[in-house]
Amino acid sequence: MTDERKLLMLMSVPLFLEYEAVLCRAEHLLAAQITRLQVMGFLDYLAGLIEPVQLHYLWRRQLGDVADEMVLETAIRRSREN
Repeated sequence: MTDERKLLMLMSVPLFLEYEAVLCRAEHLLAAQITRLQVMGFLDYLAGLIEPVQLHYLWRRQLGDVADEMVLETAIRRSREN
């Protein structure tokens, strides 16, 4: 059997923690009509699918939205590994 993955999801620890924080916000849980336990179950599943990216340095002040910096850091780290 060959690996037929069509999508490769990269994730650093800071980015994954941001996903958790956003998905567990009360307003998001209410809107989706799910519990925090269900979100954590989904994140556990997601953690098994992602390719972890370890950050060795941080890029800062590259984007207009500081909260998006961790996405840039993850992408830069991955591109340097290839």
